[in-house]
Amino acid sequence: MSKTVVVTGASTGIGKACALRLNALGYQVFAGVRNEADGASLKAEAPERLTPVLIDVTNRAQIGEAARIVAESVGPDRHERQPRRADPGSAVRRLGVL
Repeated sequence: MSKTVVVTGASTGIGKACALRLNALGYQVFAGVRNEADGASLKAEAPERLTPVLIDVTNRAQIGEAARIVAESVGPDRHERQPRRADPGSAVRRLGVL
């Protein structure tokens, strides 16, 4: 069973680098992007196991839709919330992005 991760802010910068690196490490990645063009660009760089998801983290409706997409894809037994916000720099260093 592969691990699944949701990365917000994957349109550019550290979010994009993390999404691509996690994909390369074999994770199923749901990459939160701002628009369809950003999603298509990201998908072109990582066609396997990466699913762009339109999400503005300040928009409750988009958050709910993104959660539904992830839950439907991974199944109810694997859907649990585990936010990882503490020391994001540490996580980035462990992934070898920086």
